[in-house]
Amino acid sequence: MGRRVLRATRLSDGMDLAYGSTIAVARRGHLGDMLVCLPLVAMVKRQRPDIRICMVASAYAMPLLQACEWVDEVLEDRSVIEDPALLTRHRVDAFLNPLSDELLAKAAWLAKVPLRVGDVERLKAARWCNRFVWSRRKWSALHEAQIILRHLKPLGLDGRLTLSELKALVRLSRISPLDESLQRRLDGTAFNLVIHPKSKKSGREWPARHFLRLVQLLEGAPVRILLTGMECERDELSAECPELLRHPNVDMLMGATEPTQLIALIAHADGLVACGTGPLHIAAALGIHALGLFPRRASIDARRWHPLGQKAEALQLSGSCVFPMNTCERKGGRQNCRCMMGITPEQVAARVQCWMAARTPLCDQSHDPLAAGIAAHAALGELGAGYHGVSAA
Repeated sequence: MGRRVLRATRLSDGMDLAYGSTIAVARRGHLGDMLVCLPLVAMVKRQRPDIRICMVASAYAMPLLQACEWVDEVLEDRSVIEDPALLTRHRVDAFLNPLSDELLAKAAWLAKVPLRVGDVERLKAARWCNRFVWSRRKWSALHEAQIILRHLKPLGLDGRLTLSELKALVRLSRISPLDESLQRRLDGTAFNLVIHPKSKKSGREWPARHFLRLVQLLEGAPVRILLTGMECERDELSAECPELLRHPNVDMLMGATEPTQLIALIAHADGLVACGTGPLHIAAALGIHALGLFPRRASIDARRWHPLGQKAEALQLSGSCVFPMNTCERKGGRQNCRCMMGITPEQVAARVQCWMAARTPLCDQSHDPLAAGIAAHAALGELGAGYHGVSAA
């Protein structure tokens, strides 16, 4: 199988799609996984505005994709897997599968989609494809969105973009009205800050007590703190740090916002702090201040998952993960990641205070009291002023 697929990659040159064709982009995953596909969709629309875009995603992610102006329709992934003919009825001419999901790849094959693009490194999914890319994801120094753009080459479309160009292509414009009950939670005279402490168990998390200390550091400041998340995450947070849920300056919204209203709430907020999870990428795409907290472990660090937006920033310990034998993972992973624990609440509070003081995309580092402890990581190049490598104390 491996040799047959590798030989086929030589035939995966660009092929022009007919006028009015439909491209399906499938990505089963969390909200952040879907958002990094939007530059690919935008690039298709920029080069071929006649092409229709059909996204295949989980039911949870569908409201997010419906908020993107470049998406024409959205299909639920389970429906496509159970009934591959759904792709035929929607006249899909090309099927892109950036995450190499085997079940969706097989569904496209069963539906006899003419062009089925897959990653040659993922043989289980590649056997159902007839056009191939080589993502080299494991060793790549590119952003996840840039890796995904490689799937355009077999369709004869250009997928080369710099990170600065990517930021302009991640945009959510079809936002639902915010419920009146949530509008009352916002303060028009203060800086409305959303804190999203959990990640739906999909990434490394900043310790809950660090979030508590952040709230304490912001006491007395003109800031309204909105704590968001799922109902199950509230129970998890209650076990880790009940003081955070009971803090008088925290407005508890965990379990109170379904995806459509969470997007609308973030759109009405002024800033958001979270680890590398979906709401962080939503905030960046909506153009508000967004600060992501990342581990320095390759493939899940700020280099790969930096939020894409004009006011998006990331904090991460400088250097690379050097802890032997992945001791962080063996000790519990998400809550005991030493790279995340090394980012201090004081450093995060400095960024939020900078936002409140300046109300500009990025505060001038020369006036930041913690500037001496925040050094730009030169290897990240184009991430530029939005990335801060924090020196360990």
